Amino acid sequence: MYLEEFFGVPISDDVAAPPPARPRRGGTVRSGAAEHARLVVLAGDQLGRRFLVQNKETIGRSDEATIVFDDTELSRHHARIRRDPQGDYVLEDLDSSNGTLLNGVPVTRSVLAYGDKIQLGGNIVLVFSRYDLVEEQLLQRRRVELFGRLGAGVAHDLNNMLTVIASAVHGIRACDKDGDPEMVDWLDDLESATARATALSPRLLRCVQSRSRGERGDVDLSNLCDEVCELVRHALDCSINIERDIQPSLMVAGQADELHQGLMNLCLNARDAMPQGGTLRMTAGLASGQRIAELPLSSKGAVIEVSVSDTGMGMDGETRALVFEPFFTTKRESGGLGLGLSTLKETVANHGGCLTLQSEPGQGSTFSVCFPAARPLGHAVSTRATVDGAAARKPVPAGLTVLVVDAEPIVRRSWCRLLNRCGYVAVAADNAQTALEHCSSGPSAPALVVVDLDLPPVQDVALHRQLRELHPEMQVLLTSPQADAQRRADVMADGAQGLLAKPVSPQNFIAEVERLLSLADPPKSE
Repeated sequence: MYLEEFFGVPISDDVAAPPPARPRRGGTVRSGAAEHARLVVLAGDQLGRRFLVQNKETIGRSDEATIVFDDTELSRHHARIRRDPQGDYVLEDLDSSNGTLLNGVPVTRSVLAYGDKIQLGGNIVLVFSRYDLVEEQLLQRRRVELFGRLGAGVAHDLNNMLTVIASAVHGIRACDKDGDPEMVDWLDDLESATARATALSPRLLRCVQSRSRGERGDVDLSNLCDEVCELVRHALDCSINIERDIQPSLMVAGQADELHQGLMNLCLNARDAMPQGGTLRMTAGLASGQRIAELPLSSKGAVIEVSVSDTGMGMDGETRALVFEPFFTTKRESGGLGLGLSTLKETVANHGGCLTLQSEPGQGSTFSVCFPAARPLGHAVSTRATVDGAAARKPVPAGLTVLVVDAEPIVRRSWCRLLNRCGYVAVAADNAQTALEHCSSGPSAPALVVVDLDLPPVQDVALHRQLRELHPEMQVLLTSPQADAQRRADVMADGAQGLLAKPVSPQNFIAEVERLLSLADPPKSE
């Protein structure tokens, strides 16, 4: 059942024994000139891979074939599938050395029907099936959603471990009273590596998370471009340099994940266009009045333009004319479906913008996306918690109790050690129910509770809400890998006093603890 759902056609469990041949049904394939078919690999090299079949595909071992298998039993040009004027797909053996079988019967030429199995030589078995764009999009969406759930879980665990590592480095440095130079160097390197991993973690999470997909709002395109450049840097080898010129505080109205994915796609396409190396350059800024007049935009206001350029092979006029068409691709050998740029064009149009291309053979390519600027310009959305000046704070009494609520034991231990070293009395709880019991039954409530925002709720009510109802004077500090400006605003409106993005450095953690404890008197005893 799983294979049937995955491949979209009924598939026998026994791929080595195809069903007997059946009469050709040419009419079962034809349903319009725009329809395409696909081949799915059932056995042999590249198991599970799918190839789009359009008008003519050559299958073989040669690099000149459009569908290439690394199998010594295949001839260099083993077989061909072409579409005849009547709309039928026709399989032809190209005088191969090991023959072509259709449903177990040797053939030299035969009309294909959906569900047919094609065996090339002794190892390669393919199934011929209909390509349904809607079905393919649904399948891809399910994969993305699954990848998102898995990736978000991995990112959450990674953030917790980075938080622990940062706290451990801080603690070891404080314990090293002698200041051993070699130990200092080791700690400096460990701290630097942790900082780099900490900066990369939220960018990875942004690629896989789907919680905010579909939500629209103001997007800081400057920050988005910087994130894309940093992330794509890890996908480039040393032969490709990356340059950027990004003006700050460029705001557009739109969906951040869609824009992020589109810009990533442009950068990866630029990389693929430079197999011998070169320069990838991203620029972002306000378009000039002359440039705006050249664009097919209805907006008469300010326009933001983001360009991705490469110094690669470039494109001729025929390729430029087709590059935004669905299913057109110059990367057939890598299994490209030709949907990336057409999808990007649709995404840009849905954001009220336009997508342009400049390219000449041997002179590289420049893709430019233009969007109406959001109002007001020049005001970036801050994603950091506001920290009051030290002069405005009240002194924090020693010995205040801080309750740490986190499902990860190593995080609880790390933060409790850090709090105890700073003179607080740290108490830990591993779930919301235990935290509520501690706050309800003790002689006095904690002055501050640090809560993992992603803890399972108790009776469908988030822990921080219940704590505020139980002790309105209590300070609540939330932590989460997802701490964007919108989520911060939501939790602050919901009664929390702060939100820290995991992973968090020990310095920022203690600074935020001190800030919150200085804002209000400790809670009274019950």
